[in-house]
Amino acid sequence: MTDPKFSDPYVQLGNLKSQQRDFAAGAALYAKAIEVNPQSSEAHYRLGVAYDRLGELDKAKQEFQLHDEIERQHAAAIDRERREVKQFVVEVPNRTVGMDHQ
Repeated sequence: MTDPKFSDPYVQLGNLKSQQRDFAAGAALYAKAIEVNPQSSEAHYRLGVAYDRLGELDKAKQEFQLHDEIERQHAAAIDRERREVKQFVVEVPNRTVGMDHQ
């Protein structure tokens, strides 16, 4: 399994190429970032923008949809984590008390 952090340099290089208005090179770098980390919502979003600038609207729409889905999944995971109630036991001399905390 590859380290998702290795996708960040590709995104940054893609940003540089896009700022230079070389959207084809930017798109290739964003695609490489996605190859390294398919869950990079930023890479999907930026690839969508690059495709839009290149006039490849169907591809752009697909990347924006993937970005939105990854963001929804991420938000749902965070929400689940927040709802988990962690339990622990506090020992008081001569008795044990169970406590729930968020």
